[in-house]
Parts: sequence; structure tokens; C-alpha cells
Amino acid sequence: YNQAEYLSETIESVLAQDYPNIEYVVLDDGSTDATPDILKRYSGRIRWERHENMGQARTLNKGWEVSTGTILGYLSSDDVLYPGAIRKLVEILESDNSVVCTFPDADLIDHQSRIVKKNVCRQFDLGDLIIRQECYIGPGALFRRSAFDSVGGWKKELKLAPDREFWIRLAAHGRFVFCHDVLAGYRIHPDSISYKDVSELVGREYLWVLDRY
Repeated sequence: YNQAEYLSETIESVLAQDYPNIEYVVLDDGSTDATPDILKRYSGRIRWERHENMGQARTLNKGWEVSTGTILGYLSSDDVLYPGAIRKLVEILESDNSVVCTFPDADLIDHQSRIVKKNVCRQFDLGDLIIRQECYIGPGALFRRSAFDSVGGWKKELKLAPDREFWIRLAAHGRFVFCHDVLAGYRIHPDSISYKDVSELVGREYLWVLDRY
């Protein structure tokens, strides 16, 4: 939603992957900037749709519902994947059926794609996620559709913590493996959700997640 400034770089990072079996669905959540014009330039190379604004959780759930793969993932419209990311992560999932999710290490990048901090992700820790609401999973995470179908998608009631709540539910179905290779860039900028929305809403959502658990 309204990330035209970064959208081409994000799309190109996926199209440049060397893994051949990628079904790439791009959903425009009712953007009011130049997003539709950018997406039109990629017609024939990606599958994209535009709908009225309904929020991140509903939009991601729609994307996963229309996809057909046995492995699912997502990439925010301002983040990027590095070369070889999908191939390396798929190899981890295919090598061990007990692994339900894998995610790479990532760089923190700014609005000009300059590295602000390296190696910002860490090994998954369910205790930290539940008790401290610390989520160490960055861009590029992949997970099994079978597990997703069992737990359901992101909760539409949540705006800032839907990923954390989803990982809590998914963790009951298998192991999470942290790939130590840096395979993604996690962008932080003044308009990103995690940067902009710092308020009482954050605390209320975290309490909601903890109560549900």
C-alpha cells in the first residue's frame, strides 16, 4: 500500500531469483500513489490484482488463498530478497519434513537501500516471542502450506502484531530453522508500519496476542 518508491526494487529482487518454480502474486491494497502504473509495467511477468483498501492481514490472506504452491511466503512491498534466497530456503524445507518454517538472516537497509545494520535476525525462540513479543523473523520466511491450512491465516483484528501471532500458532506444527546466510534486506523508513505506528495500540495488540495464547 502506497510504496511506489520501493516497489520496482522489491519486484525485481523476486524476478531475479534463480529458483524456477515461483508463483509471484502482487496485491495492491488500494494504493493512491503510482503503484498501479508500476504494476502495469510488469504485466505478463507477475500476477497482480488491485482491490479496495482492506489492510495488510486481509490482503496477505487473499494472496495465500489464490496461490497454488506447497510452500508459501510473503515479501513486503519495501523489502528485498538477495540472489539465491528462495533456492536456499526451499532446500532447507525439502531436506527435513520436521521443518515447518525457515527464514534467513537480513540486513537493515534505509530508504536508499544502504545497509544500516547487518545481521539483524536471530534464531527463532518461542519463549521470547510469547513472553517478550520479540520476533526475530525478517523478510523472506517460507513455510509449508499444509501447516498454514491447519492454523489459518493472519488475524484481521491485528494491525501491528499479526505476524507474531501467526508464528505462535505455526510453531505448534513443526520446527523453525534459521538460515544464517544473509538473504534479504529489511527496509526501515518513516512510512513503514513498524516505524510509524508506535502508540498505545502496540501494547493493546501484544496483550491481545498473549491473552489468546
